[in-house]
Formats: sequence, structure tokens, C-alpha cells
Amino acid sequence: MKNKFDKGVLLEFLKRIDDVIDYQVTVISVGGTALGLFNAKPFSEDIDLAYITNRESAFDKCARETAAKLAIPEKDLHLFSSTEMAALTNIPDFANRAADFKGAAFKHINLKVMDLYDIIISKVKRFDRRDIKDLSTVLNQFEIREGWLDKRYDFVMRVYQDYKPDFIRNYQLFKKLYKHLLK
Repeated sequence: MKNKFDKGVLLEFLKRIDDVIDYQVTVISVGGTALGLFNAKPFSEDIDLAYITNRESAFDKCARETAAKLAIPEKDLHLFSSTEMAALTNIPDFANRAADFKGAAFKHINLKVMDLYDIIISKVKRFDRRDIKDLSTVLNQFEIREGWLDKRYDFVMRVYQDYKPDFIRNYQLFKKLYKHLLK
């Protein structure tokens, strides 16, 4: 059975990190982890976080040590600097668009959640089985405006540096599959 990480596990993980560090860090939940904080799904098979701090290696080390203490398998913890996440998703402004998470307060951690439109774009880019399931969840629970989504897609296409034909095909298929759910 695969591990499941609910909101409580994530918040406890971050609380423990917050208790140890003495510097500021912005942590942005992305993908399925962000959907868990949006209460769109019980949670995720892994924990995906981007972070912004001037102490990147110290934060990464602390997060991995904390995960080990909480028995979170290393293979299920995905940590990315904001630069790495921007390169991975091809969404360079994702951190600026992330919203503050209001469900928890920390001394040193500013917890944010990835914008829903950016979550959709990042999941369409990869478009595997889990992404398709998450896309269905998002579109069934949130009002997603097709025009706004198209604007995000157009922006990402202008900055996209990887193999575009796959992304173009995935986006067209996504819109065909979910046309009835887009507003």
C-alpha cells in the first residue's frame, strides 16, 4: 500500500521544521500537496514543496532530517528550490501567484499554496494517471474559467523551453475531455 499524506502530516512536518530553524523561509505547496491544502482531496501519495530562502541547503537538510524522524520516506518527499520548480513546471512566476495558506501559522515559515490555474497547467504538462485524476477533482470542485486558463496556457507556452508538442497535445486533450466542466 502506498503512503498517504494528509493535511495533518504536512502541517506537523512543517511545525517541526519551524521549531528548529531560526531563519525565514517561504514554503509553497504544489501539485497534489496544494490540492490537499485546498481541501480538494484527502491528500497525496507524496509531499511536494517548493521553497524560497537564502539558506537553501540548510533548509533542505533540516526538512530531510525532520522527514526521517517522522518516518516520511525519502522517496515521498520532493523538495525544490523555487528556481528548480520554475524550471520543472515552466511556470516562472508560480511563486508570485501562490496564495497564503490561512489554516496554520508558523514563526519562520510562510506557507503558501500554488495557484489553482498553475496546478492545472503543471498537471496538464505531465498528464499521467494521477494528474488526470487530480484534474477531474479540481474541475468538479472549483469553478475554473476557460478564458483565464487559456491565458495561463498562452503565457506558459511563450516561456516553455522543453518539448512543446507534448504539452500542446495534452492541453488540447484536456480541454476536449473536460469542456463540459469549464466555465
